[in-house]
Amino acid sequence: MGSDNTRQEALALAKRLRHHSMLKNRPGILDGKRVDFFKAKHAFRILQSTTFDSANTMDASAAFSLLIRHKFIRRVDKLSSRAERTEHGANMRRRTRRLRISAEHGVTDKAYYVWLYDQIPITTVLLGIAALLLVLAVIVYPLWPPRLRRVAHRLSWVALGLVVSLLILTVLRLFIFIITLAICPPGIWLFPNLYEDVGFIDSFRPLWGWHVKRKSKRKTAKNIDGKGSGNGSCAVSTSTSNECRPNQVLIEDVDEKN
Repeated sequence: MGSDNTRQEALALAKRLRHHSMLKNRPGILDGKRVDFFKAKHAFRILQSTTFDSANTMDASAAFSLLIRHKFIRRVDKLSSRAERTEHGANMRRRTRRLRISAEHGVTDKAYYVWLYDQIPITTVLLGIAALLLVLAVIVYPLWPPRLRRVAHRLSWVALGLVVSLLILTVLRLFIFIITLAICPPGIWLFPNLYEDVGFIDSFRPLWGWHVKRKSKRKTAKNIDGKGSGNGSCAVSTSTSNECRPNQVLIEDVDEKN
């Protein structure tokens, strides 16, 4: 009976924390699946706030441990940028971090935890109902009033225009890349995140970016063994006469210091 009560408490706590704005959930990939993860210090701040029953650090730690014990969350490690590039050949512009299960089980405010509990938000339910109603409305299209059918016809042309605009943009960015590749390598992409695994708004940010070459696993292994040192030195050397070639800088992710 006591175990059921503690599980209900953990479930209620998970529901309140799962989509809390102060938790700052971030997308990640764990074992090939998209998940949400967060930093423990943000959860502690929420648990210690006046909106929750926990009033001190000890209560917050106990509540957090309750989530771990009932397998609503689990501790993970973020792969470093270099390890992520080596193991997965991922583009550095991608914001979805790859994760792995941590061997540590201690509770610290600097650790990262992944959600194993996924509560369906009310907005998702409403969007699902709206999509179902839209499908039903399309099915009964012949029964629509003439004026409404004319409006739908015009909207279909607008949608077709958006698709054509996207195709034109794709050809244009490829044309710009080929020209800039010949003039000042490694070339410039217009909207470099257009086809990356990011949100709709982030697909159009930044406006442009230098082409980033992806190293193959075979070449990386040769460089590690020292067999490809000749090619490596040639790759990093730059010509002083080519002023528009960007400096190759590896940017390591920096944890937020909030």
